[in-house]
Amino acid sequence: MDSDPRTLAANLVAPRPNPFAPLKTDTPKPAPVPEPETTKPAVAMTAQGLGLMLSSTIIGPSRRVARINGKTFEQGQTIEVLKDGQQISLTLSEVHARRVVLTKESSQVELTIPDPIQSKKIELTGKSN
Repeated sequence: MDSDPRTLAANLVAPRPNPFAPLKTDTPKPAPVPEPETTKPAVAMTAQGLGLMLSSTIIGPSRRVARINGKTFEQGQTIEVLKDGQQISLTLSEVHARRVVLTKESSQVELTIPDPIQSKKIELTGKSN
């Protein structure tokens, strides 16, 4: 094996490059082209326009909680909504029995728990033995 030319060590002239270093390019980056100004339509600040649904509220002596779109939020927390490619941040400012108020700057959105009769859902009520 010592006499086989394929088993000889290679003579490296330069140290090996860092495989994690960013690639160096000699070409300058092109200047960014400004996009034409297009006004995105404003998202309707309503429960239906934002795609929000309130399913329950809990009011306790030390905290108030609401369940919106399957997630639980405490009063004062921020709710992030992605609608039509726009990120909208709303604050859960008030939690009441069966309704909440969300605010964004000076706009307010009120969500209410749908009445079972209006939602056309069947809900079972009664006493268990």
